[in-house]
Formats: sequence, C-alpha cells, structure tokens
Amino acid sequence: MASSASISVIAVAWVTCISFYGIYLDTEVVVFVVASKSSPLDLEMKALLEMGWWSSVDTNNTSSPCECYGISCSAGGRVTKINLANSYLEGKLKLKFSSFPNLDFVDLHGNGLQGSIPSDIGTLSNLTFLDLSFNQLTGEIPLSIVNLTQLLTFDIASNNIHGSIPLEIGNMKSLNYLYLSLNKISGSIPTGIGDLKNLMCLHLKSNNLIGAVPTTLAGCPYLQELILSHNYLTGLFSHRFADLYWLNTIDLSHNFFSGEIPGKLGGSGNLSILYLSYNNLTGNIPLPLISVQDVDLSYNPLNGKVLDNFDQYHSLDTLIGNNDLCGNFTGFPPCHSSIGSKIKLIIPIVIFLGFLALGGFLMYQGIIKKPRSK
Repeated sequence: MASSASISVIAVAWVTCISFYGIYLDTEVVVFVVASKSSPLDLEMKALLEMGWWSSVDTNNTSSPCECYGISCSAGGRVTKINLANSYLEGKLKLKFSSFPNLDFVDLHGNGLQGSIPSDIGTLSNLTFLDLSFNQLTGEIPLSIVNLTQLLTFDIASNNIHGSIPLEIGNMKSLNYLYLSLNKISGSIPTGIGDLKNLMCLHLKSNNLIGAVPTTLAGCPYLQELILSHNYLTGLFSHRFADLYWLNTIDLSHNFFSGEIPGKLGGSGNLSILYLSYNNLTGNIPLPLISVQDVDLSYNPLNGKVLDNFDQYHSLDTLIGNNDLCGNFTGFPPCHSSIGSKIKLIIPIVIFLGFLALGGFLMYQGIIKKPRSK
C-alpha cells in the first residue's frame, strides 16, 4: 500500500515537472521567436554595412546606425540623413533606399560611384534633397523618381546618365532645383515640366536634347535660371519668357534656335545674364538688352543697326559673327539711312523711265517728220 502511494506521488511529481518544463520550453520558443525578428534599427544597420562604405573600425563598437560617420537620425533613432559628399567612395552604388523609409536627405556628390540609380528610390516619400552629382553613374533616370512629390532638389549633373527625362516629371510638384546637366540625356523636354510651379532653377546643358522648348515652361512663375546650352534644341525663342519676372539667367547658347529676340526681354530689370551665341537668331537687337549686365549674342545672323551706346555697356566682342549688323563702330560697316536707300532705289527707276520717255518721244517725232508717199 505504501509502495503504491509512493509510486503515485512520484508519477504526479513527474507529470508536474514535465508540465512546467513544457511551459518553460514554450516560453523559450516564444522568446527565441521574438528575438529572431530584427528591429527596424537592426535592418538599417545591416543595410549600411552591406554598402561597404564603413570599415569594421567604425562599426565594431556600435549597433546603432546613428553613430556611423555621415549618418543623422531622428529622435526615435531612425536614419533620416546620409551625407557622404566628397568622401572618396568608389564602386557600385549599392544603397538600398527602401531600407531607410524615413530618409529626407541624401548627398553623395563628388565621389566615384558607378552603376545605375536604384529604382527603389521612389519609395522615399519623405525625401526632400537628393544629390548624386559628379559621379560616374550610368543607366537611365528611374521612372519611380516622379513619385518623390516632396523632393525640393534633384541633382544628378556630371554623370553618364542616358535615356530621356521622365514624361511624368510634372508630378514632382515641390521641385525647386532640377540639375541634369553634363550627361547624355536625349529626347525632348517634356511639356509636363511646366507643371513644376515651384521650379526656380532648370539646368539641362551639355546633353543631347532635341526639339523645341515647351512654352509651358513659361508658366513657372518663380523660374530664375534657365540653362539649356550645348544641346540640339530648335524652334523660336518664345516671347513668353520675357514675362517671367524673376528670371535672371538665360543660357540658350550652342543650339539651333531661330526667330527674333523678344523685344521685351530684359525689360523687367531682373535679367542679368543672357547667352544666345551660336544660334540662328535674326532681326534687330532689342533696346532693353542694354540694361542686361552680361550679354553674348555672337555668331547669329542678326541684322540691323548696333545701338550707338552699346559699347558703353557691353564689349563689341559679344556681337562677333553677326555679319549683317552695321553701326558706327570699328569692325562694322556703316549703316545707310532709309532715305538714302530709297533714293538709291528710285534713281535707277527714274533714269529708266526717262530713257523710255525720250525713246518714245523720238519715235513719235520720227513718225511725224516721215514724208508722205505720192
């Protein structure tokens, strides 16, 4: 009887122990599962390490990305800024943008980065500043870039980017500064660029752009700098650009623009730089251009008289290559007055009519004096 009771006690104790141990095992499993789920901070740290831009010395003593060089974080410890400009970075751009959903600032300019711009950059809904200029990036501008509706500055100048400007670029409503110069971008300038109502600077020089400049661009009221030089752009110089009050710099040189220079250009008083050299512009030099501080109109088929006081404001070298211009300056033929030109045109006509009348008179006299036959 005693032995039977002992066995029962032992059995109950064993079952109880197993039950508690099972609970302990379950607890361990739960703890392990929770621990195995990486936190957002861990994921951001991992993404930084995968870039290979920080040495082991930089990261061995920290588990927080906020302590890495060039990284700034929010109060909650999330990465918001990556600033590694001029940091001698080389190799492929391996930045996984989607790992940093809180990024609002990225500056990687002045390095030797290669490869294309990752398409997941379009996931950064908070991004306001992106500078990838002066690298060796290739590929096209990712179409997802138009999703960055908070972006204020987009700078990829001085790379080897090809392809065209995204047609939906007008979706980037907040954009102030668009720098795409010194690349291999082709195609035309999208008309949607006129939807960038906050645009202040547009730099597209030294690309392979063709076609006309969309007149919708004149609908950007705060535009200050329009730099389109060294492309293959054609069409008329729209008079609507003269209505942009804040416009202070226009560089359309080394293109194929035609037509006359708008007469009102420079009239606002804010225009200080106007480069129109090496185009096919015709007509006279508008009077308001006298007030523009820096002008270059060289190598165009402009015609008419050079303003008498032009040399008091600008060097005459700015007019070199305009062979149809005239004026009271060395290197330009004198202009003939309109009255003199009319007289020169009338004199030959008068002489011709005089000879014609004289011939008719002589013929008439000959007929009268001719004897009648008997």
